[in-house]
Amino acid sequence: MLLEKTNEKEYLPFVRQIKDWHRYNTQGNSFVERGIKLVNFNKKKIHNTIYSLLHRQEILRSIFYKSQNGLIINKLLEVENDLFKPVYIIGDNFQAVLDNIKEDNEKVSLTRGPLFRSFIIEIGQTKYLMFFVHHMICSGSSMNLLIKAFIDLYKNEKSLHTVMYQFRYYTKYTHRKIFDRYDVTSTFLTRNLKLPISKKNALNKVYNPIDQEKLLTDLSNENHYVIVDSPKARPLSITTYFKIENLEEVVALLEQKSIHLMSFFLVPYLKLIRKFYGNHVLVGLLFDDRYNVYSKKSIGEYTGESFISVNSEENLSLSSLLEINSEVIKLSRHLIFNYNLYGVDEKLLYRDRCVGFFNFSKSSLNYNPEEQQCNDFRKIKFVGLRLEPVFNLYTNGYLTIDWRFDGSQLSREKVKDLFENYKSLFYALKAQILTSI
Repeated sequence: MLLEKTNEKEYLPFVRQIKDWHRYNTQGNSFVERGIKLVNFNKKKIHNTIYSLLHRQEILRSIFYKSQNGLIINKLLEVENDLFKPVYIIGDNFQAVLDNIKEDNEKVSLTRGPLFRSFIIEIGQTKYLMFFVHHMICSGSSMNLLIKAFIDLYKNEKSLHTVMYQFRYYTKYTHRKIFDRYDVTSTFLTRNLKLPISKKNALNKVYNPIDQEKLLTDLSNENHYVIVDSPKARPLSITTYFKIENLEEVVALLEQKSIHLMSFFLVPYLKLIRKFYGNHVLVGLLFDDRYNVYSKKSIGEYTGESFISVNSEENLSLSSLLEINSEVIKLSRHLIFNYNLYGVDEKLLYRDRCVGFFNFSKSSLNYNPEEQQCNDFRKIKFVGLRLEPVFNLYTNGYLTIDWRFDGSQLSREKVKDLFENYKSLFYALKAQILTSI
């Protein structure tokens, strides 16, 4: 059933946004960033294209505040607000300019915004357009969609169809699904994943918007566990990459067997974790929930989480891939968007059982390693767990892995070793698949 479309300027938050409100107010801001090298530069057209995107994707105009009863409210700013004008910067060093912008991003308020920021950066004869969007309203996959939409609009401002759904429609749809399946998911989390539970919330089985607002208000006022850096933590990152030959052939073979692309990259990673950390640990999986009519073509933070056990010795084979794929599909039906909803003890989970997250996304763009900062260790603002790699698969066959890790627990040599081991395991699995299917 299609949801009624309204012209609301304020609306209820998604359960994940409540969690993120507490998270970013404690940890500090986190922005997703992407850039485009401008060839045919037209300042006015850039402005018009950005404003068109802001009309199409209202989530980009979001700010958040707490109402008198403590409920977190999502409010929309006007498109014509001067806050959204692209900032023009002329500099000598591109990285230095980016560092200054990131430092300024730290001062952005969730209550005042803007949570979408754009910059035109001129370095010598080259101009770049950079987008910075707060992670509370945009995932990595959404940023890829945003960049593609900008390019399409910039080339031909009438080339895009009207967006069918905004993030708030996805919110209503997903809340209904979460509440209707609450008992099933809660049982799955405790029995199948044996996640630590400190309490259990009671939800009505029948979806009721009035009950929903009360529940979201209660959830807004609860204490949410937030991972913060320990005094010894040293957040570091290094981006590595390799090119996958015959990628289209591999993807076609996987599709024939209905194998989720994430599973193909996950199997060697699980074997890697088992090799270095042994059995009986959990790996967190981040799922971009883009498999319904509400979210396929819209911008937002759609990421849900689940966990997979590392407790058996699997071979790099088609059978092991099918087994993991079956588990991934099962997990994707029971995503966690807010741990407090189910009473999961996050502190115990993250500090005792989970070694890190596996984050995979597919980009519609090409990757050029010569234009990127690769194979150099750099300090980053924050890493919550021991290891949090971000896998990005690009259209031209490149796989990048941003190895985000805690340098107080992992040495730089160990991380390089992890990459080489992963690459070897991946190629071995790929060879098995090409000969088995």
